[in-house]
Amino acid sequence: MMSQTSANVDANTTPPAYVIEVERLGDAEELNGWEKWSLKDVIRVLKDMTKEWYGVRAMDMGNILLYKLLEAAADPNVPFELIEETALAGLEWPTYMKRRSAFHALATLPDKRRVVCDFFKKFVKHGVEDARYYDLIYTMLTYRLAIGSHPLGFQMSLEDGFNDEVLAKLPPKMQEELKGASFYEDDNESGRRTVYSLLTGESIAM
Repeated sequence: MMSQTSANVDANTTPPAYVIEVERLGDAEELNGWEKWSLKDVIRVLKDMTKEWYGVRAMDMGNILLYKLLEAAADPNVPFELIEETALAGLEWPTYMKRRSAFHALATLPDKRRVVCDFFKKFVKHGVEDARYYDLIYTMLTYRLAIGSHPLGFQMSLEDGFNDEVLAKLPPKMQEELKGASFYEDDNESGRRTVYSLLTGESIAM
């Protein structure tokens, strides 16, 4: 059921022209009416999706998540705490085939990775007025699912414009921390652990 907040949304309001264009790949009834969802609705649907083996529908939900986060960030009436809760739900909860989060599912596909990078280009601008957005972006770029893909920071570094339009917009100290950050992968057969630079993917000494 749609939340009371969603029900009060003006149906005649024209959504902002963001970089995210929600193009549905599947025909999932549970995603119908997403245009009027509040962030609480987004969180509810993401939670429901952790219980089933969702594929295409989870990809569609990822696009909706990005759109709704940008919409909320531009609305002064939406508290940052709710934006943060929604972003972390999209980052942490395994909605895609019970293995990857909505963010990670999109970022691992080259054509969808571009959309996620464009999201960050818009999202980072809110840090100028509220530094908490910078901290949230840092968390998002360095977060890695226990089961899943590379951290978002590595995936985003593969896209043109990320360094200039996202990384360079963060506070200098945070930029340096990201440039020095790393992640590791274990080879179960050999028992060997390899450490990689977060932003370049190059192997580095432990």
